Amino acid sequence: MRLETGRKEGLALISRIFFLCLLVLFAGCQTKRDVRQEQELAKLKRELRNFRGQGADVDVNLEETKMELSRLANQLEERAQFQAMQFDKIQTDLAVINTRLQALEQNAVTGGNTPQAPSQPVTDSPPDSPEKKTSYSQARKYFEAGKYRSAIAEIKSVISRLKPGQDRSSRFLLAESYYRLKDYRSAALEFAKFKKDYPRDSGVPKAIYLQANAFRLLKKNTEAKLFYEELIERFPRTSYAKRARGELKRL
Repeated sequence: MRLETGRKEGLALISRIFFLCLLVLFAGCQTKRDVRQEQELAKLKRELRNFRGQGADVDVNLEETKMELSRLANQLEERAQFQAMQFDKIQTDLAVINTRLQALEQNAVTGGNTPQAPSQPVTDSPPDSPEKKTSYSQARKYFEAGKYRSAIAEIKSVISRLKPGQDRSSRFLLAESYYRLKDYRSAALEFAKFKKDYPRDSGVPKAIYLQANAFRLLKKNTEAKLFYEELIERFPRTSYAKRARGELKRL
C-alpha cells in the first residue's frame, strides 16, 4: 500500500517537473520571438529614418532646382529689358544725330545765319489739288475730333500721293497726330522729317518744342535737353523758346 502511494507521489512529482520544464522552454521560445520582433521593428525604424532622410534630400534638391530656375528666369528677363533699353537708346541716338545733321545742313545753306522770321508759314488750309483737298480736310476733321488714328491713316494716304516738298501741312499734321496719340517715338521722327524738309518754315519752333517734349515724355531727358537748347539758340524770341526755358529748369 505504501509502495503504491509512493509510486503515485513519484509520478506526480515527475509530472510537475515536466510541466515546469515545458513552461521554461515555452518562456524561452517566447523571449526569442520577442527579441526577433524587436529586431525587425528596429530594422523597420532604421529604414523609415533612412527613407525620411532621402525624402528630405529630395525636397532640398527640389527647392534648389526651383531657385535655380527662378534665377535663370530673372537673368533672361533682365537681358530682355537690357536689350530693349539698348534698342531704345539706339533709336534715340539716331534721332539726335539726324537732328544735328539737319542743323549742320541748314547752317551750310544759310551760311550760319539762322532765320528768325521763316518765310513759309504752316497753315491749316489744304493744298490746291482737289484730290488732296478732300482727304486733307477729312484728316483735319479726324484730328480735331480726337480720332488720331483715323487722322494718321488719312494723312498718310495724302502724303503718298504728293511729291517731295508738297506735303508741308500734311507732314506737320501727321507728326502732331502721333504726338496727340502719345506715340512719342513716331512723333519725334516725324517732326525731325518736317524740320529737314522745311527748315525755314514758321512751324519749325513748334516742331522742335514738341520733339523735345516727346523725348522728355519718353524719359530721355538728355536728348530732350538738347532739343530745348537748340530751340532757345535758334529761335530765342519765340513763345516756344520761353516754354523751353521753363522745361529746362524742371529737368
